[in-house]
Amino acid sequence: MTKKSRLNAAALAISAGLLLATTGTAQAGVLARLDLSQGRGYGGHNGTNNVYACDTKADGWGVRTYYELTDGFVDLVGDANGSSSGCGNEPTRAPVKWFAVCAGPNGQDSECVYS
Repeated sequence: MTKKSRLNAAALAISAGLLLATTGTAQAGVLARLDLSQGRGYGGHNGTNNVYACDTKADGWGVRTYYELTDGFVDLVGDANGSSSGCGNEPTRAPVKWFAVCAGPNGQDSECVYS
């Protein structure tokens, strides 16, 4: 599956999940974090210029944070070094509108938590 098709599928799944969520859009300067079950990891953003994903369990599952910016840009960031120290992160050009943290083996999303 290409990165673009994964992003489109993730955006659709996350949009559906957001219909069930009751929390509002993140505001600038607000640190937002979601934790996965069983200590698998976490992800989030600082509201204005950085999104991160952290894999904290050596279980063969990767951790990814999917997000959309207020300007409509959709992307994901993963933790490239697995459960080793350090997290994946990337700068953003606009505030984060929504995000979801997902984990699963071999790039699959078996578990997700939504903002």
